[in-house]
Amino acid sequence: MDFRKFLKSPGAATGDPAAGSAGAGAEDQVLPYFGGLQVDSRERRLRLRLDGDERPQPGFYRFAVGGRSACLLGPAEAPPLDDLPAVRGHLLGSRLVLPSGAVEPLFCLPEEVPPRCAPIVARRWPTGELLYDQLEFEGDAEEAVRRALQDEQPLARLKGVPASLRAAFAYTVGERAAQRLAIPVSPLELLAYVAAIAERGGAAATEALVRLQEERRAYVRRREQELRAATAAAQVAAREQQRAEAQAAAAAQSADSRRSTSRFQPNRDRRPAPRVAEERARKTPPW
Repeated sequence: MDFRKFLKSPGAATGDPAAGSAGAGAEDQVLPYFGGLQVDSRERRLRLRLDGDERPQPGFYRFAVGGRSACLLGPAEAPPLDDLPAVRGHLLGSRLVLPSGAVEPLFCLPEEVPPRCAPIVARRWPTGELLYDQLEFEGDAEEAVRRALQDEQPLARLKGVPASLRAAFAYTVGERAAQRLAIPVSPLELLAYVAAIAERGGAAATEALVRLQEERRAYVRRREQELRAATAAAQVAAREQQRAEAQAAAAAQSADSRRSTSRFQPNRDRRPAPRVAEERARKTPPW
């Protein structure tokens, strides 16, 4: 009797012949794949092993885990995630808007994607990613917000709208205005304008985008000025260094020239000056 099967971790599936490429003693695990060349289990990061060069789409897959590597076996249904921390928010495309206004990618969405601004319960994987868990029951607020988006009306008169739903509305309006004005923008840049856009709608979004565009241009101009100033300072420093090097070279050349001249000069009379004067006086005729 093989007792090794009783040593597998709880929740691991039975072995599969296709798992042989992961090595002996590999076990089957259903794990989320977020992209890249690694797979993150609950305990550690594993190196992904593929039969071909084509990488799978993010989602849940069955892996043969052996050692520090995981061999992909095929797609799988999402396992129970109730033991992971729950995160609630509202849907914005393939992202989740949190009550703080932060926007995070949402992985493993169902094939039938819930509508925009739908209330979602996600689960936080140990490495930080958000996994889709379930769709919550909608209230009157979600339907009212969708109607306001359709009619291009602000939320000034709506009461009881959750913070995450209000932020999702503001980001939707901001993205529409960004497409119309051809000004690329991210939710992080619009975070400071969420309240104004939710209160006043498209007009506030347009003002925010124009202001962001002006700030970007001002930043580019400031950086260009700083770059020109740094370039000019570097050129001045380079010229000063060249001048100093030229002066040092000239001084060294002059010193070498003086040493060479003194080396080839004839020997001068090194007798004391009084004796030289006396001898010259004796040799000089009196007339």
